Amino acid sequence: MKKILALVLALVMIMMVGAAFAGTVTVSNSGVGKTYDIYKVFDATYSGDKVAYTYTASGASDAFLADLRGEGSPFTVTARVGEENTYTIESSASGEAIRTWLVSKLDHLTKVATLTGNGGAVTSNDLGTAYFLIQVKKGEEVLTNATTDSTLGDVSVIDKNQTIPGPDKQEQIENGTWNYEGPYEDSATKPTAKVGDTVNYKVTGSFTQYVGEEAVTRLVFTDVMSNGLTANQDVAIKINGTTITNFTATYSVDATSGETTTVITVPTATVNETTKEVTAFLYNPDNTYEITYSAKINQNAVIDGIEENTVDLDYYDRNDNKTDTTPDTTKVKTYKVSLLKVDGKSTEDTTDDTPLAGAKFALYVANGTTPISVVLMTGTDYGDGTVSATKDNTYRLVEAGETGTTELVVGTTGRIVVKGLANGSYEFEETEAPAGYNKMSGRSTVAVVNNDDATEVTAINNHGTELPSTGGIGTTIFYIVGGLLVIGAAVILVARRKAHD
Repeated sequence: MKKILALVLALVMIMMVGAAFAGTVTVSNSGVGKTYDIYKVFDATYSGDKVAYTYTASGASDAFLADLRGEGSPFTVTARVGEENTYTIESSASGEAIRTWLVSKLDHLTKVATLTGNGGAVTSNDLGTAYFLIQVKKGEEVLTNATTDSTLGDVSVIDKNQTIPGPDKQEQIENGTWNYEGPYEDSATKPTAKVGDTVNYKVTGSFTQYVGEEAVTRLVFTDVMSNGLTANQDVAIKINGTTITNFTATYSVDATSGETTTVITVPTATVNETTKEVTAFLYNPDNTYEITYSAKINQNAVIDGIEENTVDLDYYDRNDNKTDTTPDTTKVKTYKVSLLKVDGKSTEDTTDDTPLAGAKFALYVANGTTPISVVLMTGTDYGDGTVSATKDNTYRLVEAGETGTTELVVGTTGRIVVKGLANGSYEFEETEAPAGYNKMSGRSTVAVVNNDDATEVTAINNHGTELPSTGGIGTTIFYIVGGLLVIGAAVILVARRKAHD
C-alpha cells in the first residue's frame, strides 16, 4: 500500500497527464482552438483513500507490458494471482519521470476520448474508473502542461499551457485608419499629426484564468506617454466584447521629463485575504480585451519630433507575484517647414545670398483660404530666449485656448520656421514686403513627406523703382542738365567758327 500511495502522490505532480479515478474528466479552463486527447493507461479501483492500479495485457507479447517491465521503466509490475494477464502497477518514481516515460509510450495507449476547447469547461463522461493521460494539442502542435487538481472522484484538470501574451497596440490619427506600429524608421508611411490633433490608441490581447499552476487575479497595464502628448483621461475597456466598469485608472505626470503615466488595473478573480485562495473567477477561462484611450499632440511635440506611447502588461497571482509581458510602442511625429527670404540680383537666374528681414507672410494648407494660426516661440530651448534680432523667427501651431496670430515675420537671419505640422503640402503667401522691395505675387509651396529635417522654400524679393511724387523735383533736373548741355554745345560751335575765320 505504501508503494501504491507513492504512485498516487507522484501522479498528482505530473505536468502533462492527469490522474482520473472516476468516469468523468473535465478540463476546467479549456482553450479555444485546443484539443485534449484522453488516453487510458491503467485501470483503477479504490475504496475511500485506498487505490489499486492494474493493467490487463493482451498476452505475453503485449508491447506495453514489455515496456512496463523493461529497463528504464518507472513502474514495478507484479502478476496478480489467479488473474491471467492482469498485473498490479506500483511506482515510487517522481511525477516528472513518470510523465516523461508515459509520453514516450503514447503509441501503446488507447485513446478513449477527445475534448475540444471552447474557452470554458469541457467534460467527457462514462470513461470508467481509470488512470488517464491527457495530451494537449493546438493544431498539430503538442503542448506540455495539463494536470489534475484531484486524486479521488470526478477529476477536474487544469490546462497549464495557458499563457498571457504581451499587448498589441494600434493608433489612429483623428478619424483615420487604425495602424499597427512597427519600427518607426522602417515604416513606409510614418504616422504623423500636427499640434492640437487627437491621437486614438487601442490595446488588444487575451488573458486566461491560469498560467501554469497559478491563478491570475489581476491585470495591470502601464501606459507611458512622452512629453509631447497630453492624456485625455478617457480609458474605456471591453472584455469579450462587453464594456466593463470594474477597473481603476490613475494618472501622474513626471515633473522632470513631463511624461504621463497611466496605470490601469483590471481584477480578474476574488481572493480570500486570509487563506490566499481564489474564491471566484470574474471572467471565462479564455478571454479577449480591448482598451481604448486618446491623447492630444501638445506644444512640446515640436521639440522632440517623435512622440512615443508605450503600454506594458503585468499580471499577478493570488500571492501577489508579478509576471511581465513584452511591451508595445506606437509613435507619431510632427514636422517643420521653413522659408528663406533673400535679396534678388539684377540678373534673372541668380540671387544674392543676403538675407532679408522684416517681410511678413501667412501660411496656408495648400489651396486653403484660411491662414494657419501660430504662436511665436520663446524660451531657453531656443538659445538665449530671444526670437527677433539675432536668429530665425520660430513659430508653432496654436493650441486650443491660446491666442495666436496669422502673421509670420521674417527674422534677421532671413528665415521663418514653423513647427508642429503633419505631412502635407503648405503655402507661404507674402503679405508685406521688406522696405524698398516689391511684394511677391502668388504663393510659395513647400511639402512635408516624412522629412526629418525642415523642408525649406526660398523666397526672392527684388528692389522696387522709386516714382516721383506730386510737388517734388520730378523731371526738372533732367531739363536743367539738358539745357546746360545744349548751351555748352553752342559755345563750342561758335568758338570753332571764329577759329576758321
